[in-house]
Amino acid sequence: MTESVQIYGFGSRFHGKTSAYDVDLLIVHSDVDSASCHFAIYCKQLLSAAVLNADITMLSRDEEADLRFITQSCAMSLGHVRSGTVKEDVERIGIIIADGAHAQ
Repeated sequence: MTESVQIYGFGSRFHGKTSAYDVDLLIVHSDVDSASCHFAIYCKQLLSAAVLNADITMLSRDEEADLRFITQSCAMSLGHVRSGTVKEDVERIGIIIADGAHAQ
């Protein structure tokens, strides 16, 4: 089975404050089963290495729905990371952030 997570950006960096120190990211993974959690942790490790000053939160899809985190934090979607293209997907998201996702 192909694992996939959705990456969101939130906080001051994504709401027009170019001087923000950290980059707040959210990883939403499909379930609380072992494979989904391990894949989300792996993505967190790769994103931490690719994005300077990343502060990363992880939630399952159900946890996010209960908390309404995306809506409450006005998070913006940065893309998916899929198990077949992990490194390429993380690199693409890193470029989106570096190119100024805060200005969108």
